[in-house]
Amino acid sequence: MKKIIKLIFLILILFLFFSFCYICFVWYNQINISNNDLQYTVSEEFIIKHKLMNNQQPTLFNVCISVYNLFYYIIVELVWNTIIKGLIYCLITDSGFDTNLILFHGHNISSLPNDEWTKGVIILLHGLKSHPIGMFPLFKKLKKINALQNWTIIIPYIPYNGNNATDIVISTLLKQEEKIFKWIFERPYLPLGIVGSSNGGRLASYLGLQFEKNRNMLHQKVDSPILKRISKQNIFVGSFGAPLLGTKGANWLPSLSLFAFFHPSFFTVYKYKSTESIDLYFQMYNSSSSIYWTFIATPCDCFIYPFYSSIPELPIADYYISKTSPHMGLVYYETENMLKSLYKWHKQLNIHK
Repeated sequence: MKKIIKLIFLILILFLFFSFCYICFVWYNQINISNNDLQYTVSEEFIIKHKLMNNQQPTLFNVCISVYNLFYYIIVELVWNTIIKGLIYCLITDSGFDTNLILFHGHNISSLPNDEWTKGVIILLHGLKSHPIGMFPLFKKLKKINALQNWTIIIPYIPYNGNNATDIVISTLLKQEEKIFKWIFERPYLPLGIVGSSNGGRLASYLGLQFEKNRNMLHQKVDSPILKRISKQNIFVGSFGAPLLGTKGANWLPSLSLFAFFHPSFFTVYKYKSTESIDLYFQMYNSSSSIYWTFIATPCDCFIYPFYSSIPELPIADYYISKTSPHMGLVYYETENMLKSLYKWHKQLNIHK
């Protein structure tokens, strides 16, 4: 009994120590930002005007709540609701996934979506060194939306686990799953939603821009009455806490000798306001009339700082800022806001029937 009490006490001490370090880390990095850091991002005036936050900086109370939310997400949602319940469900039903879910892990899928009932496609992209299971909170809610019942949902396993230069990851994914992506490219009339978490959000932006380029070329070359009836914004791109302008963490991580865990090109590409990041920003800015953009961020983010990197300023976009969600729990805590944007996008579509 004494050993159990000591173990519980040790876990409590470790929890408090981790919480203290987390709070100090987030607090220091998110409040120490300069005006130069905010270039290309939404302004403080924009945030206050649209009631995204009363104050652009995280309060100590909000960071403390985010620590609680982080542990709640890991223990309750990720471990219990997703992993344990998921395994039990698979064992009982002998079938892990719905028929309209395509989950593939680095190998070609066995069949393509059914043309007769597929009204659209949604691709969910997980984050750096993560797993498709991290997108399940959003997937479970997507299944319950009546308007999306006949949509195909794809949750790919990201090549290299996202730990490489963005263009290499994207090109490898397209080549690795050439069959399914070719099927999507050949159907520009199908509405396409791409949603990513963290690094997956950045990959979603690149992928969305590639699809936009492909569809624009088809519009110019093919004189089809079907294409003319399509809504111009038939591509949706959403991100949860994505390092769209990079993160300052990539500036100093190499000094901590963590190269064993990250590909060298990762630091070059993901440095805050790197050449690649600025180029991505301007591509997104110029495509705001043809892609429906949605950004979700949190000032209590311990990975993406300044957190403004996740909310680039575009002429047209939906923005949501979670006051108390941690980086890892954004998909879980902010799924409703992403669904709200997906629903708004879906309503304005002119889907060919």
